[in-house]
Amino acid sequence: MTMKNEDCIHTYYAALMFVVLVQQVLSPNESKRMGYLDLAKAAGYPKEFLAKDEFSGQITKTMTRMSELLDECQAECSEQLPLIQGLVVLKDNEKPPEERLPSAGFWRALDVPENKRGEFMREEEARIVEFGVKWKDLMVNFNMKALKRLYD
Repeated sequence: MTMKNEDCIHTYYAALMFVVLVQQVLSPNESKRMGYLDLAKAAGYPKEFLAKDEFSGQITKTMTRMSELLDECQAECSEQLPLIQGLVVLKDNEKPPEERLPSAGFWRALDVPENKRGEFMREEEARIVEFGVKWKDLMVNFNMKALKRLYD
């Protein structure tokens, strides 16, 4: 697979996963968080990307692309966008979904001590839900940016 093809694939799935996350936020479900694998399956991630030895590297590339596209949207937005990608969490069967946290990659750019991450995510999840239907407007802008990347 060439770099351009791989870039296109991750852009495409970042757009689909963003739509899934917006649907999750706007749904009446109590818990808005979902596992990486659940998100990937809901977005129709390619079977070969779901393979155990491939999944971590592939989902990291796709989530990075989602963050890049959200950063581009942020540049045109008058208010600070909530970190919707933080709703994607590690699977930890010992914790209920609302206590699960995103992977280390999510935290790299944030200065949040490990012992404060649960509290941070509860507050961020409230901001994400409060953003409400504005996610639909942002989804249009997000997908236009994804399409531009696909066809540039």
